[in-house]
Amino acid sequence: MIVRSRVAAQAGQLELNVMMPLIAYNLIQGIEILGNTLAALTERYIKGITALPHRCLAYAEGSLALIADLDLYIGYLNAGAAFKRVPGICQVSVGDCAGARAVEF
Repeated sequence: MIVRSRVAAQAGQLELNVMMPLIAYNLIQGIEILGNTLAALTERYIKGITALPHRCLAYAEGSLALIADLDLYIGYLNAGAAFKRVPGICQVSVGDCAGARAVEF
């Protein structure tokens, strides 16, 4: 499918719109394959997934993204100070990682 479209493009035949039906056919075939794939994915893997509310709440409350939102209200430096006080955060220094840039608050 892809090879035929590439050969048609390389031969310059696409400029004459001679290969337009081939391109349309390949596009429709690709969309059909994608649709079938999504249907199979949904049926086999996605149906039946349920969220655990207490687990989701724990992830949300433990996320450092909340500190980024504090920046608007308490300022960048105060948010950085709050970040340093969060337990369980591994603060990496420049000497620990070769080529890594450490962010100091």
